Amino acid sequence: MWRRGAITTETLYCQHGFDQWFPLSTIVEELGVLPTLSPISLSRPSTLTRHPDALTERLANSSLPTTIKVYSALSADRSVRLGASLLDLLIAGVCFTLGMLSLFVFAIYSESIAAKTLGIILMSVFIGGFLFAQLRLLVTRGQTIGKKIMNIKIVKNADDSLPSPMWLLFFRGMLNIFAVLPYIGWLLFVTDYCFIFRDDRRCLHDLIAQTKVVKV
Repeated sequence: MWRRGAITTETLYCQHGFDQWFPLSTIVEELGVLPTLSPISLSRPSTLTRHPDALTERLANSSLPTTIKVYSALSADRSVRLGASLLDLLIAGVCFTLGMLSLFVFAIYSESIAAKTLGIILMSVFIGGFLFAQLRLLVTRGQTIGKKIMNIKIVKNADDSLPSPMWLLFFRGMLNIFAVLPYIGWLLFVTDYCFIFRDDRRCLHDLIAQTKVVKV
């Protein structure tokens, strides 16, 4: 009944020993549920879900306790994030392999200047094109190719907005740089991704960059 909206925070209740009726909003924290202001369909985003400020304003103007939390975009599933990472690795591997094969076949095993030039151009197209696409998606949308395919993106943990390129490229990628260090690199890599088993599903690089990965 609570989820259907039949019972709301405005519903009155009476406890044994009291001769007054009180709204459920006075004990909402004891009930352990998030109060529903009005039934909101999850299948089709409403004005409130598409515009968090409207929901915040409605809560501020209501008589509900000020300790109520407004939940933001849903965090991406761990399996979806893994799938996006594997797709990025697969696409990167294909592009780099084709690029290096082009370089060896045309530029190294051929004495023709035209063939050498073609090999360098093909290598630049495969590898450079992949890097350009990844960086452009990351900076403009908070996505990589894999994340775009899996319909997830990187946002700021505080307000779900797009992080700046500095936070995306430097702070979020900092651990990837340290991962190549001998002896401790593998430990940092494993520790980073083990953090995804936290309740908020944020890896260590997410905590450093103050970001999270959410569903689009």
